[in-house]
Amino acid sequence: MLYSLYAPMWRSNEVLKKLLREVLGYTNDEIEIMISEHFGRNIVNNITIEQAQKITKIFGDNDFSVYLNDGYGVEHVIAWSQLGIDWIDESPKAHYCDKPLVSREQLADLSIPKKIDPPIQGSLFNTKPTVKCPYCKSDNTSKIGTINRVLSIGVFGFASGKIGKQWHCNECDSDF
Repeated sequence: MLYSLYAPMWRSNEVLKKLLREVLGYTNDEIEIMISEHFGRNIVNNITIEQAQKITKIFGDNDFSVYLNDGYGVEHVIAWSQLGIDWIDESPKAHYCDKPLVSREQLADLSIPKKIDPPIQGSLFNTKPTVKCPYCKSDNTSKIGTINRVLSIGVFGFASGKIGKQWHCNECDSDF
């Protein structure tokens, strides 16, 4: 089975750039693209478990987390313990690889823009009614709020027409 490594990195520095160049073979321009996207993508694809283990170890030794997955990103993270792999702590090295551990074909395709979710439009608590008046069939209704109900009860007492009602029709002025 072949795996991928996902890198949700929110910070970048020279150590990270050096790792990406030496360990994976990315160019400076490719690294800048990934930094601008906060690394919200797989950084390497179609690698063996041995390659994934070496790469993850090097990044982990330098306090950068990368996650093993089945090719579909963070939604399908595979824990190393599921594969029976334990880590041995070693101190970070000054130099990692004389040549990248993966081929150019295994790197992320940076020509495909990362999918960015559109911003949420409007309020999450939009109270625009979708309720129709049972009397005149109008969509122009509004929810009877707690303050409106309390004021009505305060003025009319228990004779208030708003007791037990949830909606008000703005067309025929009825409560239901």
